[in-house]
Amino acid sequence: MEGWRPTGLDYLAAVTDLLQRERVVGPASGVWEAADFQWWWRKDQHHDPRNQVFWDDASIVITHWGDYFGCELLGRRKGQLLPLAMPRLRELGLPTEMVIRDDDGELIQAALDAGFEPSFEVGVTNVMPAEAVPPPINLPDDVRLLSRAETTEGPHHMIPRNGENVAERLSECSIYRPDHDLVLLGLDDEVAGYALFWPDPVTGVGLIEPVRIEKSFQGRGLGKAIMAEGVRRLAEAGCSSMRVTYLVGNQAAKRLYLGTGFQPLFSSTTFTLNH
Repeated sequence: MEGWRPTGLDYLAAVTDLLQRERVVGPASGVWEAADFQWWWRKDQHHDPRNQVFWDDASIVITHWGDYFGCELLGRRKGQLLPLAMPRLRELGLPTEMVIRDDDGELIQAALDAGFEPSFEVGVTNVMPAEAVPPPINLPDDVRLLSRAETTEGPHHMIPRNGENVAERLSECSIYRPDHDLVLLGLDDEVAGYALFWPDPVTGVGLIEPVRIEKSFQGRGLGKAIMAEGVRRLAEAGCSSMRVTYLVGNQAAKRLYLGTGFQPLFSSTTFTLNH
């Protein structure tokens, strides 16, 4: 079954369009938002055409994460796509991970048949309607909140964990907005935490990814403050709902998101293929 194999920015546009169309048609379907793949762009710009193939209503996307690959089957007929992906996955020779919703029995069975095994990594995706946005939360006197739109003269605050090119990569993403890229700074401009809020103008869904409070600043209510400000900005940007995911076992993230007003929507499990 022939398909289109875009690379680089053409790939980014194609995967964004497909996932936006899928979300508009099925507001509660699938695992991923278009913004997820735009966030991943910082790590893999998909220069190799063998790692992605698109059809009108579906796609296979293989993302290189360094010591393993991620395989995502997008759009309709996911169970039928996996056999098409397997020859390439075997060629790559590294472990492969695939995230599958726990209510997608067809794809779970296809993955098991192909040799994937469920791991202990389970994610819970949570949703908040715009009308449930909480009130603002005051920050401590020694911490201030800024957006990337206000800090463009300095290095990006996410460079230490996401590489020297993170600002350039984010600027290439159509859903990214610097005024929704929030950072918490201490008295000496030390990064206390950050969170990135993605307002999708096509789907009306605001994705929150990533969220981090540095260890020395934890336990001071900074997570709740940056989340409250970020979801407020998403609502003002026209998002009707917001989504954020935590891994089961991460009690701090669970408390933060549920305490902000999010409610569980679905769970998903990471399946692993070891060669």
